[in-house]
Amino acid sequence: MKNSIIEAVKNRRLTTFQELCFEVSGFRGDRIMFNPAYPAIAIWHAVSKEGITALGELIETKGVYMHLAPNPSYRVSDLPPFPICRSLEEGIEGTEIKWLPVVFTSEPQLTKG
Repeated sequence: MKNSIIEAVKNRRLTTFQELCFEVSGFRGDRIMFNPAYPAIAIWHAVSKEGITALGELIETKGVYMHLAPNPSYRVSDLPPFPICRSLEEGIEGTEIKWLPVVFTSEPQLTKG
């Protein structure tokens, strides 16, 4: 699964969770992936256990890089069932679970394009 995630991320400037769910076999599931440092911040709501493990390991080893989404847009049917927050600071306020939209790249810096 890691290789499929890496390939999906390399093939575009920005890769979303929706794209990973569509392109990576077995990635989509019924679990919520949270930001490990902030347990009240959900970064996606439809990931398999294997997808969480593979993506988490890739982020940790810098096989892929996670960034705040510059301009999130998703199909309404795919939106997480949580209020959206636009910054990490906004997300860590209070104890309510919030969704922080993120994207993935193969580069450590998010480039404009």
